[in-house]
Amino acid sequence: MGKAQCPAMGIGLNDRAVDIETIVNNCEGEGPEMGFELNHWTADIETGVNSFSLSDEENKWTATSVYKVPSFIRDIRKDAFTPRVVSFGPYHHNAPNLRPVEEHKRRALVHFLKMASKPLYHFIDAMRAIEKQLQDSYHSLDEKWKDPRHPGQFLMLMILDGCFMLEVLRMKDEKCRKKRYATHDPVFSSYAENHRLPYIRRDMLVMENQLPLLVLKKLLEVEGLQGDVDDDSINKMVLRFFGVEKDILKTGLGLHPLDVYRKSLLHGAPLRTQPPPARNQSSNQIIRSAVELREAGIKFEKGESLADIDFREGVLTLPFLEVDDGTESMLLNLVAFEHLHVGSGSEVISYVCFMDEVIDSAKDVRLLHGKDIIRNASGSDKSVAELFGSLSKEVTLGPDWRLQDVRRRVNEYCRTRWNTWKADLRHKYFHTPWAAISLIGAIFIILLTTAQTVYTIYGQYHPK
Repeated sequence: MGKAQCPAMGIGLNDRAVDIETIVNNCEGEGPEMGFELNHWTADIETGVNSFSLSDEENKWTATSVYKVPSFIRDIRKDAFTPRVVSFGPYHHNAPNLRPVEEHKRRALVHFLKMASKPLYHFIDAMRAIEKQLQDSYHSLDEKWKDPRHPGQFLMLMILDGCFMLEVLRMKDEKCRKKRYATHDPVFSSYAENHRLPYIRRDMLVMENQLPLLVLKKLLEVEGLQGDVDDDSINKMVLRFFGVEKDILKTGLGLHPLDVYRKSLLHGAPLRTQPPPARNQSSNQIIRSAVELREAGIKFEKGESLADIDFREGVLTLPFLEVDDGTESMLLNLVAFEHLHVGSGSEVISYVCFMDEVIDSAKDVRLLHGKDIIRNASGSDKSVAELFGSLSKEVTLGPDWRLQDVRRRVNEYCRTRWNTWKADLRHKYFHTPWAAISLIGAIFIILLTTAQTVYTIYGQYHPK
């Protein structure tokens, strides 16, 4: 299909060298098709200008919390951003490889309604009241989910996926599971907990596979089996499913499972009350690898959260991380969420970039493993080192002044010659108790020899 053109002038609408005013002036009256397209475009833009509201636009971006991952992040590892077993929400709904679980979603809804002893329309009415809010949670939601010719499509999706997620989360409660499902249930049983749940758990942390926790809250409120439904109880239910013991700060209902899990990783983060350092002191600094830092006299200590990176009095505090087969996917989706969700912070991105500097080889991984900072359950130490290199491949680090200040203090410590000498002495002569004893013995012999020499010389010049 050729581009629209004004024959007399030879001007193409896709010609970037020609501005819009020139096109309009020269194309005026050049045919009904051109006039219709231009008028339609003009009317559309003018409607946008007349209806523009800054507060509405702010509300729109604030409401959005689930995003499609852009290609430059997806290309790092495509399968990390795609669910393998189950879809939640509209983005991957009805994908061929995920259809087998759809029948289990319907079963979960039936079990849920049976235990609730309430008709389905109660839940439909409750979900309809927040339908617009739920739709606004998804960025670039396909118009088919809003099509007035097929009302109820989106509501059915939210109820089916919401009940399935809720029933999966409740599997951590053994009494609840036995009461609701058969012993040999393929999804909701102790067998499935070992063979299916790990995959579902992984899919629940995929950025494009998120379901607003508001759906679960509304279902629980209508169900009415646990009295008042507070936000913290829903957050805790999600964390228990992921095996997280600690609670997140009381910041209200999480946006979705990925958001709640991220906040749990940042639990115990130090308050950032100090002012940022001067730009010329901290910009564009990188630090040495763990092995090199140890040789410079720096010690390592395990921290509590991903945000707990600090350096004080020669001790570098790094957060604990257990690396398994799902770590790369989990971190990549957290990085994607921080990149896309305005106001989320960049703690995970900063952590990934910082660890990429600290871990340069398998030797660095072994060193941190010995300090209980990294627990490797995935394979070789080399693969862990490569993991952080691939994670930071296409990630642009923002101006996280706190970690830049940590880098600055580490580098200043390494540049101090006395610290290097102390570290070298410790490494060469005090790395084992026997080496230390040998050194002390040698020093003692030297002192005795020196004293004997001095005594002999003194006796020659001062005879009795």
